[in-house]
Amino acid sequence: AMCDDIGAAAYDPQAVASALLEALVLAEAERPAYVRLDKLRERWGVPTDECSCGEEYVAQLAEERFTGDVQRAATTLLKDFRSGSLGRLCLEWPAEGQGEER
Repeated sequence: AMCDDIGAAAYDPQAVASALLEALVLAEAERPAYVRLDKLRERWGVPTDECSCGEEYVAQLAEERFTGDVQRAATTLLKDFRSGSLGRLCLEWPAEGQGEER
């Protein structure tokens, strides 16, 4: 659902956007070379580190940028991720020892 492999009627955009953000934050913490969330922060002006979970981030994004419309915020976040508007982001990385930056 994050990558738009299944139809929109088959999932809840709010839940998927929340899970996406949590996956990105985790990936940035573990492998900063693979995920940089500065584009997300620049684009929307909502810092990811002030939210305790993805659901809270989507709600805050909705309040600050989409007049409280959580559905629209979630859909837009997913669209931005899928289109590459948030930059190059990697949710999966090579196994330990493969592709490590030195």
